[in-house]
Amino acid sequence: MNTGHEPRSETVVITGTSRGIGYRLTCRFLELGYGVVGISRSKTPLEHARFQQICADIGDLEQVAAIRDQLAGIAVGGLINNAGIHGPIGPFEKNDLARWVQTFYVNLFGAVALTQLCIPALRQNKGFVIFLSGGGSGFPRANFSAYG
Repeated sequence: MNTGHEPRSETVVITGTSRGIGYRLTCRFLELGYGVVGISRSKTPLEHARFQQICADIGDLEQVAAIRDQLAGIAVGGLINNAGIHGPIGPFEKNDLARWVQTFYVNLFGAVALTQLCIPALRQNKGFVIFLSGGGSGFPRANFSAYG
């Protein structure tokens, strides 16, 4: 049994690690002995021997594709798609369509592209994939139409 102090061979890839849930997940997986590759637009305020930062915008599919080279040779045992944005907030008929599209690129298409990229390693390592979303995606909330 791993008490959290012994390093593990598996690495978990987590998006949105610069703050919030992604940051907390990163800290917890490091405590459990995993390596973590954190992907976020901003620098994650964390220095740890088993933590590797990739600064990338998950909403930009070209940046997601470039992550493949950075993950080469890493035993990816898990992927947690945590990064997300609310998108335009306000009356539906006044929302900017371009901001809607960007919301879907960050919250869905980028996560799907990253998952596809990781699938070979995840299969090899019998890994897992988790897609996270906030309560606003499951329950109606006025003026948060793109997120919901």
